[in-house]
Amino acid sequence: MWEASSCRHLGQIPHPAHAKFVICDYTIENRLHWRRDVTLGEDGCPVRFEPVAEMLAVLNTVVLSFMDLHQVSNVASQLRRFSARPHEALSWLLA
Repeated sequence: MWEASSCRHLGQIPHPAHAKFVICDYTIENRLHWRRDVTLGEDGCPVRFEPVAEMLAVLNTVVLSFMDLHQVSNVASQLRRFSARPHEALSWLLA
């Protein structure tokens, strides 16, 4: 990850594509953090047993991958919908 001191010198990058990559890198990191931590509550999970924590992280990845596969724009809203209609979630997974 870039340090704050190196981010000040983005104007000195010789090729514009490099600056675009840095911006893209931050966008990807922010999106992943928001989806995994804020939407799925990954950091707030009280599980501390490493194998179980890793399995929960894998399940979160699977959930987010299915959301991407079905082009879901609002994961939190879709999760609330599936909580209210579990039969819909099951048919969505099996489709």
